[in-house]
Amino acid sequence: MQLIVDSRLIDRGRRVSYNLLKMVVGDTAMTIGEKIRKLRTGCSMTQEEVAEKLGISRQAVAKWESGQSFPSTGNLIQAAELFNVSMDELTGTDSECLSQLEEYALRKLDEEAAVQQRRTIIRSAAKKILIATLIYAVWAGICLVLFRLLGLEDHIWNWIKEYYVLPITWGFTVFNVVLGRKVAVYSLGAGTVAATIIGNIAGEISTSNSEISYNNGWVFYLAALFAAFVCGLIVERKNSSRKVLNIIFYSVVVIAVAICTVLAVRHVKFGIGGEAGYREGYEAGKADAANDLPYDNDFSENFPQQYEFGSAEFSGYARYWPDGYDAGYGEK
Repeated sequence: MQLIVDSRLIDRGRRVSYNLLKMVVGDTAMTIGEKIRKLRTGCSMTQEEVAEKLGISRQAVAKWESGQSFPSTGNLIQAAELFNVSMDELTGTDSECLSQLEEYALRKLDEEAAVQQRRTIIRSAAKKILIATLIYAVWAGICLVLFRLLGLEDHIWNWIKEYYVLPITWGFTVFNVVLGRKVAVYSLGAGTVAATIIGNIAGEISTSNSEISYNNGWVFYLAALFAAFVCGLIVERKNSSRKVLNIIFYSVVVIAVAICTVLAVRHVKFGIGGEAGYREGYEAGKADAANDLPYDNDFSENFPQQYEFGSAEFSGYARYWPDGYDAGYGEK
């Protein structure tokens, strides 16, 4: 028995394998090709004559009869009319069986299409991940050339390397590729480049204007990176159907922002305390030197009353007060 391919499959540009259908329904009856050949010879017609009346090539008729291919629904209808037989006689099956087989074929085609779609998605994601990897690798190489080979003053690159900032950002980029957030991926890449430039400039300004050369560059780096990423999310506003992944994604974003904010605030407060501690230590050392007092770096009597013990400001004050005292005392 041979299956007729419904015109819906032809319109979709798909073809059901004859061998697959034989596995389903068996091969206990004469094939359509054999019936066409029998009907043709019974009508004393050549393959060329049949092809001409059906509006097809002789080779197509020959392939039908040899079992190399099978006719479409439209061609079967025309052939049945040409040989003056019913469709049931020509196909050897009733309409209900035919409908079941066509339904089976459609289901198989849908399964094949789903597999092909998954493969396409995986290939596309792999390509994007590869491109993202190359972009971060190239940017890392550019930074190495600028800060190491060309000697550009570094206020951010050591921090980026020490805390594996680029690999972490790359991993987050891959996560966005999986979620299909195209704009967010681009904003992370562009944000990384912009944040490196902004962070290095901000680091240079902060260290040059600080008595203790305190570097706030990485605070501006994170601010610029998160700003670019959030802008990408706002522009995209994509609602993915992957709810679980989205929950994980936004949870990670919130946690990352919270942690980085806490660390940045502590860093800034530490610097504020450090600046104050250095200045007051400097004045104390300078006064002791002017009064010919012995060198004394005992900080126990100089606890800052305005800072809570153990706070970031207090820690910075305690860290830099001795340095300030030493610098002030040494000016004698």
